[in-house]
Amino acid sequence: MKLIPIILCGGSGTRLWPLSRDTFPKQFINLKGDTSPLQETIRRSALIEGISPPVLVCAEEHRFLVAEQLRSMGVDSFTLLLEPVAKNTAPALAYAASYILRGEDANLLVLPSDHFIESDDSFLQAVQKATTYSENQFLVTFGIDPVRAETAYGYMLKGKSKEDDVFMVEEFIEKPHKEIAQSYLESGNYLWNSGMFVFQASSYINEVHRNRPETFQKIFDSMSTLKEEKDFVRIGKALYDEIESESIDYAVMEGADNVLVVSLDANWSDLGSWDSMHAANLSDLSNNSIVGDVVVKDTQNSLIRAESRLVVALGLDDLVVVETPDAVMVTKLSESQNIKRLVSDLKKIGRIEGSIHQKGFRPWGYYENLKKGDLYKVKRILVRPRESLSLQLHRHRSEHWVVVRGVALVTLEENIFELKENQSCFIPEKTKHRLQNKKHFDLEIIEVQTGSYLEEDDIVRFDDDYGR
Repeated sequence: MKLIPIILCGGSGTRLWPLSRDTFPKQFINLKGDTSPLQETIRRSALIEGISPPVLVCAEEHRFLVAEQLRSMGVDSFTLLLEPVAKNTAPALAYAASYILRGEDANLLVLPSDHFIESDDSFLQAVQKATTYSENQFLVTFGIDPVRAETAYGYMLKGKSKEDDVFMVEEFIEKPHKEIAQSYLESGNYLWNSGMFVFQASSYINEVHRNRPETFQKIFDSMSTLKEEKDFVRIGKALYDEIESESIDYAVMEGADNVLVVSLDANWSDLGSWDSMHAANLSDLSNNSIVGDVVVKDTQNSLIRAESRLVVALGLDDLVVVETPDAVMVTKLSESQNIKRLVSDLKKIGRIEGSIHQKGFRPWGYYENLKKGDLYKVKRILVRPRESLSLQLHRHRSEHWVVVRGVALVTLEENIFELKENQSCFIPEKTKHRLQNKKHFDLEIIEVQTGSYLEEDDIVRFDDDYGR
């Protein structure tokens, strides 16, 4: 039976704010090295001999970002299942399993897109072992031997041993308090719940049917609404929106009696908070994690990350300092699990920095906000080779374009002309226009907007290659 990787690309990673935000969450960011966690997940799963092309479940707003990350690493064969609304892991996996079961049954390797695994060999061995049990209708999860009294992870109590490093799961435990986590660590009978699984698509759907019949029925009915495009698969929103949002552990695993755990020793981390990032990125002898243009002196036990400018730290201990172009966050390392509440507060008071990056990703490339005033905004725009913005107009702003690199093909009402490096043009408000890159190299322009309203929703589209 074939093995299909199911990559879950949801989640906003708010505990890694200000680096991770709703519009560009952590799974797409180069947290360690030159590749994103999503790209590492795809790379790692591709090492499995005979594995099928991946199926990814993601939010509608991230669809082009996922596709671009895969294509940039040379992965052209994949399926993107779009969720009309986020409903947590249990419905997402029911959606994916039902999609697979339109053909032949298969083993599903379920992987979050935002985890760090240091040892490829240990991962491959654990998957091979788990697949053997999945073939016999077990639901298999992967457990991590705890190395500290972690309160941010769920735990599993090991039951009867099937073989070395394979156990029945006696109990799933939600994130415990510090004292309880310490007792789990000392007992040696508990494993961290990694959120990775192997099971047959049919086995999972049968458990959903048994434990959550309403979810099963809504997924079953929704499958008739599937629409397959060139790169994307969409499911109808009406029924999907009615499904209860639940995790796979709570909705399915806790009620199943055929759950096994395979112990995975691979220096795993979910990279879910700045303290876990600190542990995974130690870079000097003073227990510091340093990324970017950072200079430290008499500083220890800290994480300091600079994204756009020099950051200097003197005499720090147990601190997190993260600098981005539009926000700087400083907190105690020991308090970093609480950043999610801080982000929620920012959103409540209307601060867009709580969810939106200065850099906005689009199917044609991206833009980056450089400067904004009351009546102006300056952007850097990068258009990928052979890509095109929509034919559009703006009701409340005019734009000036200056080509920095490449060749722009500009449509301005009925006129079509080229702009080369150091050339510019003016687009008055309420004027139809389009920016295209017909060359095989990137196009970079500086855009200066002027007007009474400068937000992204001031756009009327007349034609768009991406169906927006």
